[in-house]
Amino acid sequence: KIITKLLNILDSTSSSSSSNESGTTNIDRIEKHSNWKSIQVLVRWMCILSFDNLLCVDSYLPEILHIILMTFFSGDSLIRSNVFALFINTIHSLVSSQICNPDKLPTLRAKFNQFQELPTKLQFGIGGQASYMPFQAQSERDSKLAKVSISNVENVATYLFEVLNACTSESSCIGTQQHSRWLSLVSRTAFSNNEFLQPRAIIGLGVLAQSSLLITDELVGNLISLLRNALSSCTKKPIDELTLAIISCLSRNFTHIRPDSKFYTSFFWIGMSLCQIQDKKLFASCVQFLDTIVRVMSDHGCFKGVGLATFCKKSRKGKSEQMLTKLDQISGISFKYDFSFAIAGHLLKGLKNVSTKAAVTRLLNTFVSYSMENNPANVTGYFAAIMPHCGDNISEPCRLRLLACSETGTSIFNPKMVPDKIRATLLFTYFGTILKSAESEHEQLYVYKALDEGAQFMPDCLPVTFDVLMKKIENVLSNSQNEDIINAVLKIMSSVYEQGLESTSAVTTLKKEYMASIGYASLATCDQFHEDQKPALVPVVCSILDGVLEL
Repeated sequence: KIITKLLNILDSTSSSSSSNESGTTNIDRIEKHSNWKSIQVLVRWMCILSFDNLLCVDSYLPEILHIILMTFFSGDSLIRSNVFALFINTIHSLVSSQICNPDKLPTLRAKFNQFQELPTKLQFGIGGQASYMPFQAQSERDSKLAKVSISNVENVATYLFEVLNACTSESSCIGTQQHSRWLSLVSRTAFSNNEFLQPRAIIGLGVLAQSSLLITDELVGNLISLLRNALSSCTKKPIDELTLAIISCLSRNFTHIRPDSKFYTSFFWIGMSLCQIQDKKLFASCVQFLDTIVRVMSDHGCFKGVGLATFCKKSRKGKSEQMLTKLDQISGISFKYDFSFAIAGHLLKGLKNVSTKAAVTRLLNTFVSYSMENNPANVTGYFAAIMPHCGDNISEPCRLRLLACSETGTSIFNPKMVPDKIRATLLFTYFGTILKSAESEHEQLYVYKALDEGAQFMPDCLPVTFDVLMKKIENVLSNSQNEDIINAVLKIMSSVYEQGLESTSAVTTLKKEYMASIGYASLATCDQFHEDQKPALVPVVCSILDGVLEL
């Protein structure tokens, strides 16, 4: 009765308003809901009963796991401690009873010990012994609230899934009655209008639905529709947790989606479009999303014989093509002339941000390693982004690919990778953009050396960098004490004078108008997030999602 009552009360929190003596007010946390007191009481009762397995874990395990997922990291330290105690006691009941599969008992015992350590406690919103107090007096409660992150929910959902897996004789619990019951509870909450619990449930759905039998076109369509509606409400406000949760769920789902799904080929452009919305939190989620998409598509053989660029350009055609073209126009970076430079342009701002640099570097390595491009010119943009930021620390697959693409084995400026002036102009401009905000001397040195190589290789295109380069050269000669950088700069100046490039009359075609004419007007400013563009971008991305849903 307690479990059923608590599930019903959690469902009742779908309203984001709460009634009190002074009227009805909008609320932004579940702790402010009028039913929160009842939730606290029932969570504490469950915690107390769980110490002696009076909750009948063998009969109600799916419901208990669902309640833990919906309530962990909520409330003050007392409630957070109670939910964690419920989690630990549930596992203890499984270990000490006959519920756990004998073959998996050693694994669950090891997990039981692991889950009691500090890293897991932090995921539940409690730290050391001082903050783990499931039996505090009312006067001792601190009433301090914390906000759960998407990564917390993903981790805890994974812990709970591992616990359920221990209760089946099969390799996975998917398809069992207990899994189906929990999946039913999660699905119901995931598609309910409950802003407090819906993001948690959607992430739980991503963790639980790890089977191609469960990832139907109906489910994927419902998630894309939910994403479209969530995104449309964020035009003038920060991207919310619901949007990020849906992306997390779709990222996990895509690993199991069948290649014959009507939505399959659209996923790359869904991820790429979301990546352009100029929101840092959304960008970070989309980088992981895109990494999964590229790897899975490559593993399915989508790029074999044609390469990633050709495959993805073909998948643009259809109901969303017009809006994808409009998105290119607004963002100022087009996929028409060079696919890899468009990708590199959209990802550069992530390389300039400490919180996303590692993930973006990993994604760029994925593009190089999994794209199956036969033409070296089709990976030039990826290397232009990777090399200044990684240098000698590039991954072994990237190193081997560069050796295969470059006659010298190290330089990007070579006839295979830069076969024409359009790509040379893009490469020079991209390096100039990196140089503009480069902070590390390693980054600056690589760019200066590359520009010197470019000046020898295709000097006519170097002037496109002059707006940035000349100011940087002046600063280096005035202030730098790094001899390698000074020597690289002097070599560039020598090339400029030898080629007569100081005169702008011969390079009028390489001004900003030329960059706009080939669809890269914003390549010179793509190193920063431009949040003022977000209101114009969100409706276009929503229209792209509408086109996908019409398939």
